Amino acid sequence: MLEKLRKEIDKVDNQLVNLLHKRKKLVERIGILKKKQGLPIFNKKREAEIGKKLDKLAKRYGLRKTFLQKVWAMITMEAKLVQKKIKK
Repeated sequence: MLEKLRKEIDKVDNQLVNLLHKRKKLVERIGILKKKQGLPIFNKKREAEIGKKLDKLAKRYGLRKTFLQKVWAMITMEAKLVQKKIKK
């Protein structure tokens, strides 16, 4: 039983990494568009909207808000780094 559950976790972990890869590719495309249009990397309004959405999602799925906020902070920090490289 334990091994079966661990295999399920491994599958979910692989899916998470795959989704992060897909997200990175989208972030790169957005970075290219922002560069072409002269837009800044950081959008305070968009990040505030995402923060509100995350709070609702945390509640819906029974996740701690602070946990989800920390994970999201790391994801968005990486996205900004990716876009900074593109803007150079």
